[in-house]
Parts: sequence; C-alpha cells; structure tokens
Amino acid sequence: MPKERTLNPALAKHKADKQRQIRAGKTQQRKAQDERYAKRNPERIRAQIAELKASSEGAGLGTGDRRVLEGLEGELRKIERARTAAGISTAPAGERLGRGEGRDGERRERGPIIESDRTKEQDRSRRERQERRERNPPKPRIPKDPKKSIYYDPVFNPYGVPPPGMPYREIGQEDKREQEGGDGEYSDADSTTSSVLAIPMPPGTPPRLSDEEVSDDEEVDIPMPQQREPKEEKNKEEVETGPVQAVYEAAPVLRDLQKETIAAGFVPAAVRRHMPVSRPAVSQVQADVVVRGGQGLEKKGVNAAPEVDEEYDAFMKEMKGLL
Repeated sequence: MPKERTLNPALAKHKADKQRQIRAGKTQQRKAQDERYAKRNPERIRAQIAELKASSEGAGLGTGDRRVLEGLEGELRKIERARTAAGISTAPAGERLGRGEGRDGERRERGPIIESDRTKEQDRSRRERQERRERNPPKPRIPKDPKKSIYYDPVFNPYGVPPPGMPYREIGQEDKREQEGGDGEYSDADSTTSSVLAIPMPPGTPPRLSDEEVSDDEEVDIPMPQQREPKEEKNKEEVETGPVQAVYEAAPVLRDLQKETIAAGFVPAAVRRHMPVSRPAVSQVQADVVVRGGQGLEKKGVNAAPEVDEEYDAFMKEMKGLL
C-alpha cells in the first residue's frame, strides 16, 4: 500500500487564497466588460448587420463577410444582455421613446435619464411656483393716476413708476405727513408706546442727566474766544544789526592754455615734422665750454639754445598758414 502524501496546511491555505483571488479578478473583469457593453449603442451594430444581410441576398456572403457577420451578431447579443442586466431598454430606436437624431440624420439613442429624489423635489417645487404665478399674476406697478406720484415726470417718467427699491408715494401723503409732524419738534410722549409707559419706575432718586441729554432749550454759557495780544515790534536796530557773516570771493584765474600746451610739448605729429629741430638746452654749468680749434686757440662757447619766447614766436610764425 503506497504511503499517504502529507499536505502542508499553510500551502493548502495559500492555494485556496490564490484560487479565490483569481475568481474575484475574473468576476471583476466580467463586470467591467458588461459595463462597457452596456454603454455601447447597439444601433450601429444592427445597421451593419442589416447592410451585410442586404448585400447577401443576391450573390451571398463570402467567407470573410460571414465571419464578420457572426462576430457582429455575437457582439450584439453581449450588448443586449449587458443592457438588460443594467435595466436599459434594448428595443430598436423606432420602438422606443427618447430617441434622438444626430447631425447626419441617423437616429441615435440617448442615455438613461437618472433622477434623484432631490432633483424630483426641485422639479415639483418649480412647477408649483409656476402654477401659483399663473393663478395669481403679479399686480401691475403702474399707478392709476401717474400725476399724483412724486416720481412723475412728463418726459422721463410719464407713468409715475417708483425707482427700483423705492416705495410708491403720492403728493398728498407727503403733505399729510408734514401736517401730522407739526413744527417738526420731537415729542417723547408721542414716540413712547403705552406698554413702555406702564413699566413701573424703580425706587429712589432718578439718575442725573448727562450733558448730551440736556435739552436744546436750556441756555449754555459759551466761552468767548480770547483775543490775542499784539506782538511787540522789535527794535529795528536790533533786527538790522546782526552777526557779521564772512563772505568768500575768488577772482577768476586767466591762463594761456595754448602757450602752456606748446611749452609742455603737446604738439601734433604733423606740425612737429615741419618744425625746425632745436638744440637741447644746456645748463648754466655747461655754458662755458672750451672749443679747441685746429690752430690751438681756445674759445669760450656760448649757449645757443633760444629762449622760450623766441621758440613760441617761431612756432606761431610756422602755424600761421595752418591755423
């Protein structure tokens, strides 16, 4: 006799849970598929089936068309089964209310109309208000005699209709209100009701009236404004004699920029080429130089460098043609 195979309880439970999850997944997948089929319109598939059947009356369907027709019929059965399970009518468009017509003239089915209790209650209350409004139409606001209205104007308001938010008033009502008011004085007895007067006063001395509650008839001392004393005029001498302020002045310094420029050596290259080459200046120490001649005679040479004024005059003579 073969030995019995031992089962692991944990492994058996794992297998059972896995099978349960597979079944739940298949159920959920089938439910989602039914929802997709319920949302589809069967009229298009019916039109395709009718077109294929009409074309097969003469020559018959080929192998490919027959497979297409079988697939469309199977898909139509799934759609009708899903719509029936969802409570949606599967009757053709001509036999069902609520049909619609598309832009291309084809009859199209509208989706199911789902109304909640709140929507139904709102529709019912809207219909009741409409019925009450029809039974009791609002009275016209145009007065019988527009000229009695205080808003009457022969051009801008010939009907005497009050503006939006304002009550209707007539001219006589305004005069009557002014007559009842008298001279316009405020009366505490008229404004106080009988129920307020019947309230008993508490024992003791009544409180003193504040300054704000004092009546206007009582005379109140109003202080006169104080006159300002004229200011004493200051002594003109004191005003005139003030502290001495130092004044700083500077006379303009006149400079000969042209002469300074030439002396500094800022001469253009084109002008410098036409100028004669001047000898370098010799210092006073080198002024007396012994020049030895071919005959052995000694002569003292004198500094031959011209003065600055002479150079400037020579430069101005050369620049006469250029300036």
